[in-house]
Amino acid sequence: DLPCLWYRMDEGDGDIATFFYYLGIAAKTASPGRRKPLPLLTPEYFGAVSVFAQRYFENLCARLTPPFVIVFDDYHKIPMASPFHEAFRDGLSRISAGIHVIIASRADPPPAFAGMIANNRMRIISSDELFLTFEESKKIARIAGKSSLSVEQIKAVHDMTRGWAAGLILMAKSMRSGGNPPERLDRFIPSELFDYFSGEVFDAMDESTRAFLLKAAFLPKMTPFMAQTLTGHAHADRIVSFLKHNYLFIEQFSASMTMYQFHPLFREFLISRAEEILTPEQTSELRRQAALLLKESNQIEDAVELLFEIGDLRSLIPILYEQAQPLLTQGRSRTLEQWLERLPEEILEEHPWLLYWLGVSYLLHIASAKAQEFFEKALRLFDARRDTAGLYLAWAGVVDSIVNEWNYFTMLDPWIAWMDDHPLSEHVLPSPEIEARAATSM
Repeated sequence: DLPCLWYRMDEGDGDIATFFYYLGIAAKTASPGRRKPLPLLTPEYFGAVSVFAQRYFENLCARLTPPFVIVFDDYHKIPMASPFHEAFRDGLSRISAGIHVIIASRADPPPAFAGMIANNRMRIISSDELFLTFEESKKIARIAGKSSLSVEQIKAVHDMTRGWAAGLILMAKSMRSGGNPPERLDRFIPSELFDYFSGEVFDAMDESTRAFLLKAAFLPKMTPFMAQTLTGHAHADRIVSFLKHNYLFIEQFSASMTMYQFHPLFREFLISRAEEILTPEQTSELRRQAALLLKESNQIEDAVELLFEIGDLRSLIPILYEQAQPLLTQGRSRTLEQWLERLPEEILEEHPWLLYWLGVSYLLHIASAKAQEFFEKALRLFDARRDTAGLYLAWAGVVDSIVNEWNYFTMLDPWIAWMDDHPLSEHVLPSPEIEARAATSM
């Protein structure tokens, strides 16, 4: 019954600015009375991320009333080589009394946490300690098996699963249907779980529900409305509610809005089955529609990933145009850079604004020479297309790249001459900010 902030992590949090951005949103929900939001990790803090993380966690704790628990779930999804771990460790060092942090992960702590473990500031609850005792297994198996399993059967399942909760429940349900537990635990692998999903869950449903699931699975996260829109099923909310209340591999994870997601294994099974039944054109269209629904619900990262997956650049490029400036404002230039780097070169060459934003992201990460290359390419395209705003912003980017490189300042000579030939006074720019940007660089 303790108040709690539950933060589900994913690969995107490897970009530290993304992590602080979404944690700030979660903190606002946990302490709605605080009007001033937590700070964003914008470029001016990049040189002192450790200090920023410490102050951020101090600020976060000040908003929470002890006793309070903060949970960071799925920590294993953060890439091991990410600098995130050091910043996160430094932030944790400022957790105040009465605030407790639980980190859930399928992997051992990264090396950055060694000092905290050695100084007893962090305790590891290993998988061995999380295994169920026989008495716990008996009670859970009786619930899962609707009290139809004998003590001997439960003991056999407990010994085979060694107290692994998910395996115990799956096997208990399977045995309830007349099956026998496998002779060896190492043979109870995902393919067998797929067989279970098919025989015990999917095939037991009516045709309408199966058709709904095969389509809804293309949404990593969904509201009933999103599921209804994608599948065309008028009673999507009823199906999702039925699955949740019967513990059929779906969970609700957002209190502020009714958001659901399938268990990862069950979703993988559904997509695999969909790809067997539907044509490649149908599955690609489902992914495209799912991406657009995710975009409309502001789940931008999932939308972008789906569009990259199917290669739908026609739908992807407008999203990149829309998100470039907001991502930079949020300090998430690394995320923008990673997206743009995945685009084919011929696509970048056709879209000067994408070249420009890639140059900006490189410039923010002190890769000035690479930034200058993209700014120059963008400038040539802007000039050919008579895009005045882009032209002067790209010129300013070139100048800033040379100055940041702090090397041969004679490289500025042709760009000073360029401005002499293209004076700002001869053009009407879309905004005074663009004019100020170019004037400042001059």
